[in-house]
Amino acid sequence: GGGAGSCDPSQTYVVIGTGDTAANNSLLLKKLLGTATPPACGSRMPANSRFLSEVEVELIKSWIRNNSP
Repeated sequence: GGGAGSCDPSQTYVVIGTGDTAANNSLLLKKLLGTATPPACGSRMPANSRFLSEVEVELIKSWIRNNSP
């Protein structure tokens, strides 16, 4: 578990596991890409700053895929 704010409490910030499935199911990545649902989950991250580049997002995906805690 480990939801955020008014998000579905069953969503997990970082789903540890190999492959894109774990990364794509991580709330952190959804927030960075602006794909978090429901919309009550909040705005795309980071707030009040530029969004991360594709390269930066890919680094985070790689970190998740490599089972980093």
